[in-house]
Amino acid sequence: MYKNKYVNIFSKIAWDFGLLKEDLLKSVEKKFDTSNNIIITRELEAKPTTLYLMQYLSEGCQANCAFCVQGLSSTRERKSSYLVANQLLRFPLDTITQFLKDKELPFKRVCIQTILHDEAFDDLVNLVEELKKATDLPISANCTPMSRESISKLNDIGLDRIIINYELVTPELFDRIRGRERNSPYSWEQTTRALDYAMEIFGYPRVLSHLIIGIGETDLDALKLIENLHRKKIIPSLFAFRPLKGTDLENYSRVSHERFHCIQMAAFLIKNDLTDLKNMKFDQAGNLIDPGVEEEIIRNAIYGGKCFMTSGCPWCNRPNYTVDPGERHYTYPRVPSPDELSDIKREIGRRWNLFGGDI
Repeated sequence: MYKNKYVNIFSKIAWDFGLLKEDLLKSVEKKFDTSNNIIITRELEAKPTTLYLMQYLSEGCQANCAFCVQGLSSTRERKSSYLVANQLLRFPLDTITQFLKDKELPFKRVCIQTILHDEAFDDLVNLVEELKKATDLPISANCTPMSRESISKLNDIGLDRIIINYELVTPELFDRIRGRERNSPYSWEQTTRALDYAMEIFGYPRVLSHLIIGIGETDLDALKLIENLHRKKIIPSLFAFRPLKGTDLENYSRVSHERFHCIQMAAFLIKNDLTDLKNMKFDQAGNLIDPGVEEEIIRNAIYGGKCFMTSGCPWCNRPNYTVDPGERHYTYPRVPSPDELSDIKREIGRRWNLFGGDI
């Protein structure tokens, strides 16, 4: 059976939780780059509650998503060492598993990010099996679309949750940004089929799909897919698009916080069966102008705060994944503060003409 000896870990996690202490520096496969010390030592707003790992395979990802530093056309230097803006460090897998056995850690979950590669599935199986020997923590995996047999195998070996991502919210955007027009092997149809297989095998609430907001879609586009996933009992998780240096979309504008938080709120209402597309109103450009619920429901949801936090698998918070430390959050790794919620309320009120003068 194929066995990869290495795994990537976010450098900030490695630093904070002891993998980069002097006695463990020898475990880093490549030379530690002290010029990037600012990336590794800067403060995060919240401690990660999930241990985020990424496959290490020497040839990298064979896909070509326009937004990703792992894509074939990305010009990012040392791109095998980055996921979004988080530096990755390569460790021997046995160092990670021993670390999990020996340490009392604050993590509540392990999440593995996979890449598209001929050996990726066998490597994922090996990673899950080795991690399960070391820890009782539930394990999630962000997977590329795969066959029914492969998905069934992951369930059999004890994977807790499977995430298969659309990323883009319409077939046309999918083809243009991560599919056929990118000479990439992904397709909308393949992704839909894999999610259907996953629901048959894993069932609710163990199947998720991440969606990126802010790459050319309308509010209506996004909410159509969110509602469709909700009806299938697939959990949608939203992320704000982040343009990354070296990718073909590095100069693309970022989505406004106002629009993103309104879509977050609308998604929250759909996922809690408080409204649906039939009750919502959109303008001719596809912008949501009325969510179709009473104002008080929205007010209570805002001040509850949870609808603006990172959603997905239990205990996922991904601090500073789509923003740098000090920047305003799109998805919060913690409960937003009263001042932050007041800002969000003001923006939602302005966009949806709510709350009268109390904004």
